[in-house]
Amino acid sequence: SGLLMVVTSAILFSLYHYLGSEAFQWRSFAFRAVAGIYFSVLFLTRGFGVTAGSHVAYDIMIVGLQAWAAR
Repeated sequence: SGLLMVVTSAILFSLYHYLGSEAFQWRSFAFRAVAGIYFSVLFLTRGFGVTAGSHVAYDIMIVGLQAWAAR
């Protein structure tokens, strides 16, 4: 049941990111599903705070890289 929970939440995590205006692409879906698996395992082993902090750190890194590339 743990594996089913991890895989299901990873797929839902990936699909959730398409609720905006972004068009579905298999490559980004797969990346986000793998990230969802990582975050699920991290949540099960380390808890919510570490998982949320990891997601925030990733988001800040991506925004920073995009800003740096745009200059």
